[in-house]
Amino acid sequence: MDHVIKIMELKTAIVFAGCVKLGCISGRREELFTDRLHEAIVAAGIAFQIQDDFLDILGNPEQFGKVPYWDIQESKRNLFLFFALQTPYASQVREIYNKPVGEKTDEDIQTVLEAFRSVKEKVRVVRDKYAQFSLKELEIIQSELNEEDSEGKDLFDFLRVLVQFLVEREK
Repeated sequence: MDHVIKIMELKTAIVFAGCVKLGCISGRREELFTDRLHEAIVAAGIAFQIQDDFLDILGNPEQFGKVPYWDIQESKRNLFLFFALQTPYASQVREIYNKPVGEKTDEDIQTVLEAFRSVKEKVRVVRDKYAQFSLKELEIIQSELNEEDSEGKDLFDFLRVLVQFLVEREK
């Protein structure tokens, strides 16, 4: 699981942190971008990526706006795969994931989806752990700001609303 999370961190979460850092710099509030804020935003980015995987795999394809089940067709590594490989579906999923891109049948996709549905709560728990860590850290950082720093407090209000949206989004 650490390897899958590291991929999410390097694929998505670091970009989120970079955007927040650039926002702090452009707003002339560089001092707000601490290591603690960086960690909180990285956690939010990981939660976002897990939600993205969730929507790609189990969401409504018409609402999500991507090619349905493309991550399965491309054999992308994610938490669904990690947990599915610990179930009775493991050998079937492994065999299907070893097929080349574009050669997975509808039956293959349905088998993988069944396996992934069986582990969705485990994936949700990990997503929520990262989201809650991020939200808690943002709240703590905000509480440590000077009472008169309404601009800083507004920034952290915005970041908390953004994190909540990213994790609860349906598309």
